[in-house]
Amino acid sequence: MRFSIGGVRIEISFLFCILLSCLVLFDRGVFLFAFLMVCVHEIAHLFAMLLFGVKIDGIALEPFGILIKKELKALLYYQNMCIVFAGCFANFLLAGICIFLYCFFEKNNIFMRFFSINIALAVFNLLPITGLDGGQALQLMIAHYRSAKNAEIIGKIASSIGCVLLLIFGMIICFKIRLNPSLCFLSLFLLIETFTRRTQSD
Repeated sequence: MRFSIGGVRIEISFLFCILLSCLVLFDRGVFLFAFLMVCVHEIAHLFAMLLFGVKIDGIALEPFGILIKKELKALLYYQNMCIVFAGCFANFLLAGICIFLYCFFEKNNIFMRFFSINIALAVFNLLPITGLDGGQALQLMIAHYRSAKNAEIIGKIASSIGCVLLLIFGMIICFKIRLNPSLCFLSLFLLIETFTRRTQSD
C-alpha cells in the first residue's frame, strides 16, 4: 500500500499489516504496547530531522521496524547525534513520566508496564549494533575523529560481537526461563543486517 501525506510517501508492507492485525487480535497487551512505543521512538527521530531541516522523502512500515527515508544532507556532528539519540531520549522521558504517574495514581500496573517497555526499548537501541541507534552513534563518533572506512570496519566488528552476545543471551533465557525465542531471531536478523547494510554518508 502506498500513498502520500504532505508530499511524504508512505509505504505499508503487506507483512506489516498482517503483523499489526495479529497484535490487535491475539496479543494480551505487551507487544501492542511495545509497538506503540516503537512508533513514539521513530516519531522522535522524525521530529529531530525536521528540526534540523532534513527533508523527509518517505516512511516505510516494515515488519521489523519503521524506516525513515531522508535526503542526504550534510549536518553538523551534534545535529547527527541529536537525531540518532532522539528516539532513546523519548523513551527515557516517557519512562520517567510513567514512574511519576505510577507513584501518584495508586500504583496502577499499566504505568509500570509502560515504564518497563520504554526502558527496554531505549537500552536495546543503545547497543552498538548496526541497525540500532547505538551502532549508528558509534560509527558517527569514529568517523568524526578518524575516517569513514575505519568507522565501517570497527562498526561491523562491534556489531558482530554484540549480535553474537545477544544471541547467546537470547538462547539462555529461552532454555532456562522458558521464554519465546524472539530475541534469538532478532539477533540473527541484526547480524545479517550488519553485513548487508550499506554505510550511509550521514
